Amino acid sequence: IDVEGRVPVRVPVATLAERTAVPAGVARALRVTDETGAAVAGAQVRARFASAASPERETASPLEVLATTDVDGRAVVRLPADRDADVLVEAKDLVVEGLHLTASDAAPAAPLEVRIARGIEVRVDVRDEKGAPVAGADVLALSAADRSTARRHATSDARGAASIAGLRPGRVELLAHRAGLAWTAVTTSAAPGAPPVVVTLKAGKRLALVVEDPSGVPLPGVAVRSVARADAASGVPDPSDPDAAPWETDAHGVLLVDDLPDREFDLYLTKAGHGEEIVARVRPGGATWYATLVPTPK
Repeated sequence: IDVEGRVPVRVPVATLAERTAVPAGVARALRVTDETGAAVAGAQVRARFASAASPERETASPLEVLATTDVDGRAVVRLPADRDADVLVEAKDLVVEGLHLTASDAAPAAPLEVRIARGIEVRVDVRDEKGAPVAGADVLALSAADRSTARRHATSDARGAASIAGLRPGRVELLAHRAGLAWTAVTTSAAPGAPPVVVTLKAGKRLALVVEDPSGVPLPGVAVRSVARADAASGVPDPSDPDAAPWETDAHGVLLVDDLPDREFDLYLTKAGHGEEIVARVRPGGATWYATLVPTPK
């Protein structure tokens, strides 16, 4: 439930009452400037916080509020009074700045000053296994921003080249992907004047999964969440889309996913009215995997 000027709340449908309180929360004002002290207009301020006051018992994703700085670099986000919040401030070609605001912090009378630097540009050269350029590849750069992760996106051109600006000096994780080719990850260091980072995309593997009930009836609408098994020897992050939503079986209880890397996954299957099932050590390829979901007692 999202009401303008108040803190959004998440309420399970099963517990939704005739009246639901939407708290006013605390208004936190920020002023964003660049290295010279000039106001940064149009910066996006993204605040995330747990959807309940006891996050250790909360399994849902965080709630989020957005604001945009005005011509004076000012923005206001309304946060819950009983929970901490992580804030990301992002502007074009500038470093993404992260802040952690605790619930115990009293809202100051003056705006919180946030100064963001120009940052470094990282160039990327996307190639296939034969060394040919890959045009139209999605390139994602992940870097630390306080307790959060900053994300920057780019698309490779006809020469397979892409550039991502506004990165903080130091460790950066680069992930790249294009339809028909698997996600690939490379860890690099953002530094001025560094040569392009070469990312080689390999042909993807197919995952084929069939989900049924104990009677052999296909189960549509089964949510399938994949978790890549850790590969400590590789020294690179998981080569998969970090923002992907769970997959879902079709009307025939079938799930087909192409473009997967050649590594093992654990699959977590859930559907309302059924017990969770885990299919461990699944490797995409020629095999078809089968799973059975058992209805929960009513």
